[in-house]
Amino acid sequence: MPPKEEQFLELVHCFETENQYSGHGWNFEKTKKYIYHDVQMELEAGYFEHYLDTMFVKSVIELPVSYGCPSKCRFCASSSIHNFCPLHAEQMMALFEELYNIHYHICANKTTVVSLTGIGDIFFNPDNTLEFLQRLTSYENLQVTLSSCLWNRTLLNRISQLETKLAIRNIQFTCISDNSDILSRVMPIYASEAPDFKDIRDFVKNSNRQYFRINYVLIKGLNDSKTEFYHLAEALAEIKDKVIIRISKLNETKATKKNGLFPATPASAEEFSELLSSVGIRNYIFYSMKNDNMNCGQLITEKD
Repeated sequence: MPPKEEQFLELVHCFETENQYSGHGWNFEKTKKYIYHDVQMELEAGYFEHYLDTMFVKSVIELPVSYGCPSKCRFCASSSIHNFCPLHAEQMMALFEELYNIHYHICANKTTVVSLTGIGDIFFNPDNTLEFLQRLTSYENLQVTLSSCLWNRTLLNRISQLETKLAIRNIQFTCISDNSDILSRVMPIYASEAPDFKDIRDFVKNSNRQYFRINYVLIKGLNDSKTEFYHLAEALAEIKDKVIIRISKLNETKATKKNGLFPATPASAEEFSELLSSVGIRNYIFYSMKNDNMNCGQLITEKD
């Protein structure tokens, strides 16, 4: 990582699109993806406006926490980045301020969510992430969404301590399965950094938070069977009042195609949703109506 004084941001591309969604609380998105050059990295950040039909709901600033990611999840475009470089808090703040100022007329007056769901996982860069989040406390109208494949009690406790200063909208667990064979195929990092699911379940159960969100990425022939559905419902039985499941369609990337991973059918998502609802677990189905390469797990800058 170069010294701080050598760091800079240079906007090199901006992509813009609109898309219909199946979601919760909104169904239409206006998207802008910004590509910045920072020394020898291409950093991708997003700005989204969410609408329910024509009514504005919220804006979202999506930021990376690193360039590249050690998880190498095979359903994520970030896995094609060979290098790994955690971002400093100053770099995250520079990206945030850049997008905030570009869209100041919205961000300063309406609810804006800062979503650390771009490239990287906060598990591998907790100190800089927490320092960045501390700096956001001086802004009004901000909420934060945090997501990880590798939550543990230590990280959850550190995040929880921020909640008196910063509105944390969502703490999200990315979930594929707790079947070791499925996980080893899709998330190889679990061979060395497997979460303690029981410990996490105990933390959620005893937390004062109203709910946690589980992002269940539905993959054809892998985790879309009735057996997997019933297994997940059973695993969540004792914390069903503390979780909301987002049933997400896999977004295709060069990485997913290379690794033989494909989206499950909408019928599978509906079946899963009905099963969860039947046992009292809140859930909703989430996916875009067209693949514009602007969605979760995708990158405009994805390499071959």
